[in-house]
Amino acid sequence: MSTLLNPQAHTEKETNIPANPFKVFINWSSTAGKFVVRTGGEAKDLKRPLQVIVLDYLNTIQGGEIGVIDIWSKPYYRLKSATVTVWGKQLASGKIAKLAEGKVDDIYDRLRSEYKASKGVKVYVFIPVTGQIALLDLSGYAISPFYGAETSNTEPGLTLNLEPIEVTPKPAYGTRYKPSFSGMTVTDEAKKAAVDAFIESGAIEYLNYVQGIENTPPDDTPQAEKNPPAEEKSEKTADPF
Repeated sequence: MSTLLNPQAHTEKETNIPANPFKVFINWSSTAGKFVVRTGGEAKDLKRPLQVIVLDYLNTIQGGEIGVIDIWSKPYYRLKSATVTVWGKQLASGKIAKLAEGKVDDIYDRLRSEYKASKGVKVYVFIPVTGQIALLDLSGYAISPFYGAETSNTEPGLTLNLEPIEVTPKPAYGTRYKPSFSGMTVTDEAKKAAVDAFIESGAIEYLNYVQGIENTPPDDTPQAEKNPPAEEKSEKTADPF
């Protein structure tokens, strides 16, 4: 999947902690087979296809055995040679501990085997119809557009479609669905609007910060989701979702 801002990925770190500028969060529910949009503390299903422009995306290690442990890392750029720290929270005791630290290539298989870790993708997008930036938070069956060589030369435009695709063969834990994505052509004018929105919001500084590696357990809940800002109505479209 191509991005506008950082196709090669960089590794600089920010020492200051910028505010999280994202106020729209979108994730995929593989059980229900739908996208869920969260804005201003309100959650609702996506009711119509949504076109977005991908500015950049980061990978994560997350997941964990259901009902036993939650796993997460800070987001990292899409390089298997990236060094990350992975934390786990025992659900029974609430205890948080470091599970691994090292290059993704060196630690992921062990984490997957021992703790049922999985890959996730934080996709930072611009919504042309509203002029908003948003975080598309994907995991499991929803990450396919952001893995694999076949995605590297595509346009940075993506359409989130409503029709779910049933996962086959059926997983042992029940029926699951993956989302349907399609590409879209992005004009130069739309690209400029997307980059301008990211710059003006402070999103670039925020992405520079979140790629850093901490020596203490990071919270696995984004600050904007803990204390959601009041919902803002776009001048272009009040409710595109």
